[in-house]
Amino acid sequence: MTYTNDTVYSTLDLIEDLRQELRVHSEILAEIFPDRIKRFSDRDLSRLWRGSNFHYIARVKNKINNSKNRDYNPEFRFEDTETSLGLLEKNLAGNFGAKVVCCIDIIQEYKNLNSGLSTLKFIEKLENELGRISGEVAITNEELSLILAGDKDFIHRVLDTINNPQSKRWYNPDYKFTLERLEEFKKSLKNIFRSNAMNLLENINRYKLHNPDLHYWHEKDYSIKRKNFFNEINLIFKAYWLGFLSADGSLSSTRPRISIELAIKDEVIIRHFCYSMGLDSSRITQQRRFWTYKGKVRTGRTSKIRFSSSQIAESLKSLDFHGLKSGEIGVPQVIKSFIINAKKEARFNSIQWFTTHSGRMAHAWLLGFYDGDGTYIGSNQGRIYSSNKKLLDDVKSLFEIKNKVYIQSDLSSYLEDGKIIPDKLVYALNLSPIVFRSMMDSYLFSLSRKRSSNSLGD
Repeated sequence: MTYTNDTVYSTLDLIEDLRQELRVHSEILAEIFPDRIKRFSDRDLSRLWRGSNFHYIARVKNKINNSKNRDYNPEFRFEDTETSLGLLEKNLAGNFGAKVVCCIDIIQEYKNLNSGLSTLKFIEKLENELGRISGEVAITNEELSLILAGDKDFIHRVLDTINNPQSKRWYNPDYKFTLERLEEFKKSLKNIFRSNAMNLLENINRYKLHNPDLHYWHEKDYSIKRKNFFNEINLIFKAYWLGFLSADGSLSSTRPRISIELAIKDEVIIRHFCYSMGLDSSRITQQRRFWTYKGKVRTGRTSKIRFSSSQIAESLKSLDFHGLKSGEIGVPQVIKSFIINAKKEARFNSIQWFTTHSGRMAHAWLLGFYDGDGTYIGSNQGRIYSSNKKLLDDVKSLFEIKNKVYIQSDLSSYLEDGKIIPDKLVYALNLSPIVFRSMMDSYLFSLSRKRSSNSLGD
């Protein structure tokens, strides 16, 4: 699609275009928001069935329910004629094509007098099915907010900012979304609508083209007390957080922007991270996320921290963070060095390598990765996941694990941990009891629900 930059395309324009385009995807919307099916009204059905006769269904219901109505008939049934049910079937086919199959099934059930389907129940079932397939059901601000931002009040706040001069928040009729926010919109739309998201994404691209002055993010106080935190991995808890970020953190490839997003049940670990980094934990946000898994739309509540720091970003880059995330490298060199040094020390002193300080540093990194992308599977055993097979192969070799790296074909347990499954193969590795216990002993303040009941410190 080709755009020209000679017209205004405002934030309000984008909101309304997204709202209208989303109505096309009524069946997915009904899966996400089941109550939507109840919003296809008697008036909507009347208009579909009888054109301008908007009160047709209301009059039928009154005839059935109101004993004072002169035409009162509690046993009323629609006639199986071309001008009654036949007209409804014709209009349904003309409006919905192949999607009308379930509606026709409901009509056939109603026509069968032995089915026990009353006229009122017929209307209810038909309206619910039409609420599922029809684009007539409007997208509410709350629904649009949850789809785009995971926050039910998001669009309300934006509209208040743009339209309300007395806004208690702030008034800005020229308010624009940031580029970062637009990328979040696109990510959410892709997760939910997959290949059907094309037109929605085109609207966002149009908005970006017509508003070349967009900022990457809104200017805020991004003060961080420990900006040199990752300059040197010389403490156990630094190794742990490097491992955690390696699993569950993200670093923008174009900006010094770091973020962590977890299932809401694990917000405690984000708060722990904020404390370690000297970040204000009040900046943690909560949202509802949607994603498609095995053809079904799933949902979950998440907590997120996002911050900017050029110094931290550069430190992570120097630690091969991008290479690990892209699958170009496996275990980072700094962790490999700890393991090499630990094994040398162990041979010299005739001790187990994981009992040395360097060995504990390496296991703390693995524990952080496990807390980010792992599952406790009982007793003294855990499993880690990654789309980076090279990483798991390195872990297997360096930590001397006999179990094989394998493709995780059943992702249900992984999904229950609040993960959005990526569009690529996910590999898994079961950790041996020795490695699991050594991880747990290396750092006592890890995620409690992933520790065994007999782990040290639990």
